[in-house]
Amino acid sequence: MIGPRATHGIIYDLLHKLAENPPDLEVLGDGSQQKPYLHVSELIDAMCLSSDTRASGSTTQYWSD
Repeated sequence: MIGPRATHGIIYDLLHKLAENPPDLEVLGDGSQQKPYLHVSELIDAMCLSSDTRASGSTTQYWSD
């Protein structure tokens, strides 16, 4: 999950490392790792939509792929 109030995670860490010292950015791994991200506003939209359309007592799952 990403959003404007994030306090940890790869996006947060990368942006802060870039702000601190752009020429010395260390990136780990070989670039083949993939991870889905979901912006908090997209989750809120999905939750509002599902609350309008789902039956009471049903289960809803949210994911970003």
